[in-house]
Amino acid sequence: MKNSIKLGPYFLILCLVLSIVFIGGVRYGQKVEKINKIVSLPPTVAPTIIPTMITYDDYINNICKFRFVYPKDLTLISATDSALFKKNNTEAISITCFRSLPKGDSFNAVTEKQIKLSVVNQTITANIVKDKSNEYYLFILTHPITKQYLVVKILKEFYPLFSASLKML
Repeated sequence: MKNSIKLGPYFLILCLVLSIVFIGGVRYGQKVEKINKIVSLPPTVAPTIIPTMITYDDYINNICKFRFVYPKDLTLISATDSALFKKNNTEAISITCFRSLPKGDSFNAVTEKQIKLSVVNQTITANIVKDKSNEYYLFILTHPITKQYLVVKILKEFYPLFSASLKML
């Protein structure tokens, strides 16, 4: 008998080694893919927008004896016995000073909507007036010292700042 090597067991071992290498490679590829998915996730925190700083200025009316704070992005149009502030060509704050109230003026009219406001230790009823897409408060204040009347028309969004900063001189 010839000395012949049987190839069957070697072939079986080679197939087993190749199978183990193949399975190991597949498992390694799965692990790498899992890491790639974790790394490529979008950020979970949304980027924040830094707001622009709002600066303020004091308006002082020495004739009618009052002052208040307003945002600097408002433009002062007139300032004698009355003051008119505009924002983007829209009336934002209007204050007119009177020694006595004119009769029959439109600010004496009662509108459908009214609100109770507290300004400079006075509780007043303000008319809510709508103009285009804006909502205004329209009210009259009495100066406690000079007894002059201040007729105020103010955008609703500016009222909290106005109310908190208004001082009678």
